[in-house]
Amino acid sequence: MSQAMSGGAVPSQVVKLLATDPAAPMDVKEWTASVGHKLLAVEKAGGEVFEIYVEVME
Repeated sequence: MSQAMSGGAVPSQVVKLLATDPAAPMDVKEWTASVGHKLLAVEKAGGEVFEIYVEVME
């Protein structure tokens, strides 16, 4: 996830992550807490896909 966010995301930008791993919502929650970003929402997009929205913080 850190690699995905280092691709030019700027503070206050909202990034949508797509994941098929059932553990992804919990993993992203823990990761955002550890790096200081804000987890906005986790939605089931259909089938096995999760849409996870993260706000980039400074």
